[in-house]
Amino acid sequence: MADSATLSATNLKAVVPNARPDLMDFIEYEDGTVLWNCTLVLLNYIEKTWPEGVKFKEKQRQVEAAGGPKADPSSSIEFKEKQQQVEAAGGPKADSSGIIKFKEKQRQVEAAGGPKADPSGTIEVAELAWGEAGWRQSPLSKPDQPSFDYVIACELVYNTSSHDDLLWSLKELTHPKTTVFSCWCNRPFSFMFLAKLHDMEFFDLKVIDEFDHLGMEVDHVHLHLITQLNKDA
Repeated sequence: MADSATLSATNLKAVVPNARPDLMDFIEYEDGTVLWNCTLVLLNYIEKTWPEGVKFKEKQRQVEAAGGPKADPSSSIEFKEKQQQVEAAGGPKADSSGIIKFKEKQRQVEAAGGPKADPSGTIEVAELAWGEAGWRQSPLSKPDQPSFDYVIACELVYNTSSHDDLLWSLKELTHPKTTVFSCWCNRPFSFMFLAKLHDMEFFDLKVIDEFDHLGMEVDHVHLHLITQLNKDA
C-alpha cells in the first residue's frame, strides 16, 4: 500500500504543479473526480497509529507475498473504469441497487484461482441518507444488520444544515464500543457540529493533536475520535 504522504504529494504535483497543499481542501481531476485531502490525512493516521490499520497493512503484505493482487492507491479514483474492465472481461456487473454482494463475488474470485477471503468478515456497500427518514429507507436499519465497530466520518461537517441529521445517524450507527474517526477542514461554523455533539450528552470527544498533516495548514485540519459516553464512569 502506498504511503499516504507520498500519494498526496504525487497527486498534488500531477494535478496542480504549483499548488500550495496547505491551502487545498481537495484535488479535482480532469474527469471531475474529487479527492478530499482530509481522507489522506485520516488514512495516514489510521495506518500508522491504529492497531486495525497496522493489521490491515500486514494482511495486504501477506496477500501480495502469496501472489495476490497488490493494493492500488488509486482504486477509489478509478473504480468506474476498473469495473468496466471487469465487466468487459466477463466478470460480475456492479449491483445497480447500491449493495455489493461481496460473498458471491468472492466465490467467483476464488473459483478463478484468486485469493481467498479473510474469514473474519465480509464487505457490503449500502446507501444511507442522514437523518431518521433516510435511516428507515436504508438496508442498514434492518434488525439483522450487525453493529459497527468503526465509523469513518471524513469531511462531513461542512454544511451546518446537515449537522442534526448527521448526529442522529451517528447515534444509530454506534454502540458503546464503536469508534468514530472524524477528520475535517475548518470552514465557517464547522465547530457548531462539536457544540451540538456536546449538547447531546451522548458522545465523548477525544481531540487528536499529534498527527501528520501531509503538508496542509496545521490549524486548518482537525482530527477527533468520537465514542459513546461511558455512563458508568
